[in-house]
Amino acid sequence: MLETSTVVFSCLGIILFLLGQQAILTGLIISSIFQATAYINIGSSPIILYYFFGALFVLRGVVDLFWQPSGWRVPKQNNPLLYLLAFVIVGLLGAFILPQVFYGTLVYSPKISIDDQFNNMTRLALESQHFNQSIQLLVNALILIIIWFRIISPLTFIRAILFSLVFALAIALWQVVSNATHIYFPKELLYTVEGWSLGNEQLIGSFSRVNSTFLEPSVFATYLTGVFAFLLVWWVRRPSMVLLGGVILTLFSMLITTSTTAYVGIVGVLACILLGIGFFQVINGGWTSKSLLIIVFTTVAVIWIGLMVFVGSPEVRDLINVVLLQKSDGDSFRVRLESDLQGFEILWHTYGLGVGLGSNRPSSFLTFLLSNVGVLGFLLFVLFLVTLTRLALDNISRLNHHGMNDWAVAGVWGLWATIMAKIIAQPDLSFSPMWVWIFFLACLCHADTGLIQRKKVSNTSQVH
Repeated sequence: MLETSTVVFSCLGIILFLLGQQAILTGLIISSIFQATAYINIGSSPIILYYFFGALFVLRGVVDLFWQPSGWRVPKQNNPLLYLLAFVIVGLLGAFILPQVFYGTLVYSPKISIDDQFNNMTRLALESQHFNQSIQLLVNALILIIIWFRIISPLTFIRAILFSLVFALAIALWQVVSNATHIYFPKELLYTVEGWSLGNEQLIGSFSRVNSTFLEPSVFATYLTGVFAFLLVWWVRRPSMVLLGGVILTLFSMLITTSTTAYVGIVGVLACILLGIGFFQVINGGWTSKSLLIIVFTTVAVIWIGLMVFVGSPEVRDLINVVLLQKSDGDSFRVRLESDLQGFEILWHTYGLGVGLGSNRPSSFLTFLLSNVGVLGFLLFVLFLVTLTRLALDNISRLNHHGMNDWAVAGVWGLWATIMAKIIAQPDLSFSPMWVWIFFLACLCHADTGLIQRKKVSNTSQVH
């Protein structure tokens, strides 16, 4: 019997499908934050909400290809797409061939937690996760192909990304209040993926960790790291109180995840912005010098306040001790380090080929790629990201549209900050917020100012 949520999501999907592809795209972007929400549970292979909307987006794209052919174009520059297609071919072939070639190799199975496999790894065999991850990669690749050839306004992405952030932060705040006062929190609605939804039950000492709509705090922290970089760079380039408020709320949410990933992400993003943007802009006397001074003084003030709280609060000292010291000295760090070292060992024993997509799940995205798709797959994925970034920035720079230029630079920071956080502690290639940043840059690769102007004209005509 179908669950009520499946029926509701199906009805919503039908409505968005009838409204058109940009409506489905909005639903797809928003659904990317519901990492623990299943569209339907099928045994041990649930279909999460994001991939339901992804399939709808692809289906609508096929329909529009014949129904509305005028909404498509063939770009002149297609190098990122070619690298992605090569990566997909390598990934799909490896997922079904390499587990047979290297049958019995010791791996960290994606179906079992890393902690349960410490000193008790799984023998490699072709299993359901190879099919699941291959389908997920194929769906994301098809979505990007449609965005690549389809005329889509970047405003659709901006609005959906910001709405998703507001919703995720609202749920996080609700969770904090619920943990403190024991009021109702809808975990039975948010965490419906059977078998691996951790919900809001994790504790560090006496502190309840916050994961919002995500599987666990570290995954929420990975998402927030990308958003934090996106908003902060956007604010640096075009200061406003709204963006500053978003930066502060995102920063606060990162702190209450009590995740090492979040704390390292904050330091990494601030360091990269101050050293990367700040150094060159201050030397050149650019427009960011005022904003960067604000960042510097704000950072110093936050550090000073943090030190005062640290000195005056034993509870905060205990929390920081657990998060930054005991976790790195304890079993958690050792287990995850061992899984990453095993990833390099797998790469060595498979002669750089890897064991196939879906075979090994270490702690880091770097070792995930190397141990699964090998050196060739890793290089293809890196080339895809680099050429995508370069083409998006070059195209928007050519248009000389200040608003879109700010979006493009901030979007690039959002993507690469997410990648940085994934290298720390989020290995999955199927991580939907990462793909949202990729889709956004793909949209910008061939965007033009006419898309923004037509959108404004349309909105104005609706008002009148």
